[in-house]
Formats: sequence, structure tokens, C-alpha cells
Amino acid sequence: LPSIGSSSLKYSSIWLVIIIIISCRHLVTTFEDIQDAVYYEDASPDPVEFSNTLKVITWNIRFGAGRIPFFGDSCGDRVLMTETETIRPETGRPETMRDWSTLQTVAPAYKLVQERGLAKNLEELEAFGLTVILPEQLGEPDLLHRAREAILRIAEQRTGVKHDIESGAHGRLDVVGANDSQYLLYAFLEEDPVFEEFIQHPMTLPLIDYYLGETCLLSSLTCFVKWSNKVGYGPGLGLHDDSSLYQNGPLPDKPHVFNTNWILTDYTKENGAFCIIPGSHRLQRHPRPGEGVEKAVPVEAPAGSVLVFHGNVWHGAFPKTTPGLRLSINAYYCGQHYRAQEDFRGRIPDEVFDRHDDRFRQLLGYDDPWGFRDQRGPLPYRHR
Repeated sequence: LPSIGSSSLKYSSIWLVIIIIISCRHLVTTFEDIQDAVYYEDASPDPVEFSNTLKVITWNIRFGAGRIPFFGDSCGDRVLMTETETIRPETGRPETMRDWSTLQTVAPAYKLVQERGLAKNLEELEAFGLTVILPEQLGEPDLLHRAREAILRIAEQRTGVKHDIESGAHGRLDVVGANDSQYLLYAFLEEDPVFEEFIQHPMTLPLIDYYLGETCLLSSLTCFVKWSNKVGYGPGLGLHDDSSLYQNGPLPDKPHVFNTNWILTDYTKENGAFCIIPGSHRLQRHPRPGEGVEKAVPVEAPAGSVLVFHGNVWHGAFPKTTPGLRLSINAYYCGQHYRAQEDFRGRIPDEVFDRHDDRFRQLLGYDDPWGFRDQRGPLPYRHR
């Protein structure tokens, strides 16, 4: 009898399963994304005030084991508001980003990055550690010509030799960083108003501020004058990063320095182009001697462009093997807590500050309270 009862129960269970399967209309009911959802409205809803909220609803009704389709299952993922309903057409930003004051965890400079069309450049900085802002983005074609003329004039004044971009005629200076392929010009900000435009340019400063904050400083302004020389920086390409404060140990994820390289002559590999190791800023360490050379990529761009790059990214330059001169200006920035390379304080005439807003003065360290020497304490430099 026990065996007969067990057999009957077994067959009954099988028949029950068959009946359930036959009686079901579908094994699973699915809804495509393109189908409209049915809206249900509460007859007596409680009033709820939504402010700065992204109005998106998704639905997913499932029965059974996890995500496995089951009998009588109704499944689907549906966004009840379209992209055009949640994105503001005039800005391309989500509706929640209307009020920038509510975004407490986002760098304030991001608003300017978006408004000035620099979002793609910021994306490249994150991915590669460098971005190129092209002349058409800058929208100032005469800036290149005025800067180039000013540099050639200063170079001739300091070396006593008339420089020529096409022929490569040049002088030499006994300065830090000079070698058989180049020399550098230092301390020239006050020698021509065109350089004032570089350090606070509306298409570069928002990217700098995004990383370093709006209290950052101009660390230095230098110019590289290069000529044809097959050796250049040598087989190692002079690869380095700009976070020199950290001689040993890992570099910080948040950069303490950021750099810009304003191109006054075309950059090609043969013309001694700037080079980087893309993505090396994420390694957060200095390159070892000779490391990265095989991965170096030339940054080729037309004169009038500006390179903006992360303080941790490995970079250098290829040797210039073509005739003529290669000219570029570096506007280098640092966080307020970082020691600036160049001291602008006490050098800049008052008429220069009269042409600019308070941010220009702050960039040059005139609001810096530290380094005080009198009994009044840490007053900003401009009040001493």
C-alpha cells in the first residue's frame, strides 16, 4: 500500500503540472521599450513638493525566481519620460542641473566648462591627461601674432641677436634649462600686455580651476625657444611629470599643479612636438629613467592652439629635426598651498592691475598672506 500511494501522488503531481502549463495563455508576457505605459492616478493623492528633482520613473514587475521569466510574468523596463522631457534643449544638461548652487559636491568651475563648450576637453583631460584647445575654440587669431612678435622682440633684446622663425637664426642665453637645442625666457609677464591675456584666458582658466580650485596661483610664465638639433633631450625625450614637490613616493590623485602650453609655431613630430604618455597621470608616480619612451605620442597641433595638461601626466618633447625655430609659452599653475616657482610680487606696475579684475591680482599672489615679516601678522601682500 505505501508504494501504491507514493506512485499515485507522483502521477497526480505530473498531471497537475501539465494542467497548469496548458491553462496558461503565455509562458511569459513581455513589453517592448517602445510601448507606452498605462498611467494610473491616485484618486486622493497626498500633495508632495518636488524641488530640483529629476522626474524619471522606471517600472519592472516580475514574479518568479529573480530575473528568470515565469508563468504569468509581466516584465519590462520602461522610462516614463523621454530624454527631451528630462534634458533642457538649450543647455543639453539634465533638469536637476538648473540650479548650480545645489551641486555642493561638484567643482564650481564645471558650470563655466559647460557654458564655454569645454566639456569634451575636460573628458580628454580625464582620459588622457591632456587636451588641445584649437584656434577656432579660442576665437582670437591675432593673439598668436601679437604673442609671437613680443617673444621675438624680447629674445632679441636679451640675446643681442635677431631671431627668425623661418631661417632659425637665434641667440643663446646662459639660463637654467638651456642646452644645445634650446634656451628659456623667464620673467617677462610685464614686458607686453599680450601675456596678461594668457594667464587668465576664459578658455583655459575654467579647466585649471576645475582641478586646482578658484584660489589657484600662476606658478610661472616661461617661453621655450628651440632650434634644429637631432639630439634634443636625448633618447629619454626628457619625460617627466610636473609634480616635482613629491620627489619620492606616490603622487596625489588630486593634482597640485596644472600646465598650459601655448603653441606659437606648428607642432609636428619633426618640428620637435610636445609628447605625452596618454593616461600616465593615473599611475600617480614619477617615470623611471628611460621609462615610457616607446609609448610616447607626439601632440601635433597648429600654431595658435594651446595644450592643457594634468600635473601628473608624463610628458617631454621630440627633437626638432626641421629648419627654423619652435616657440611656445608655458603658463604653469599651482594650488594655493603649493609653492609657486616665480615671484611676481613687487614687480608688476599698478597700471597692469588697473586693466584687470581682482582674480588677476590673486593669480599673481598679491592676496597671499604668508611670508609676513612685521608685527601686523599675515596681511595680504598688497596691504603691506
